[in-house]
Amino acid sequence: MGKNKAVCSVSGCAEPLYLGGLCEEHHLESVKTREKRETAINTLETATIDGRMPDNNALRDELLKTRKWWFRACDSMRNNIQDKVLLDEAKYAFEWCVAIAQIIIDEELLFRQEQPSNKMFHERKRVFWERFENLEAGLMSNGVARTK
Repeated sequence: MGKNKAVCSVSGCAEPLYLGGLCEEHHLESVKTREKRETAINTLETATIDGRMPDNNALRDELLKTRKWWFRACDSMRNNIQDKVLLDEAKYAFEWCVAIAQIIIDEELLFRQEQPSNKMFHERKRVFWERFENLEAGLMSNGVARTK
């Protein structure tokens, strides 16, 4: 009777383990995802991308707008108090800000390389901005009225 070889924990992957329960390819993807997230958080904290503010004025403005939400979400979570607009959705707002920052970083890096922006960037961010707009309107982030 043969021994079962340990394989990657990603569904459908039969590659041998490399590190942390993942094959080498999925481990490297995981590291890349974590680094991208850390870069986005650093950008939210410092308002800089690779040490400087965005060169694209629209992206700079959007980053500053995102940072306002970021600090509200962080303050709410850090102090365990409900923000008057975010209410019970601060932890989600935190993640939306990270996602927006990741897209802004990608856009800015293309801008600095004088490459055309990906049209999907705007659409991906629009979903998150709609959530914030819903909260500002007194709704839940998904647009449903809050029950009193």
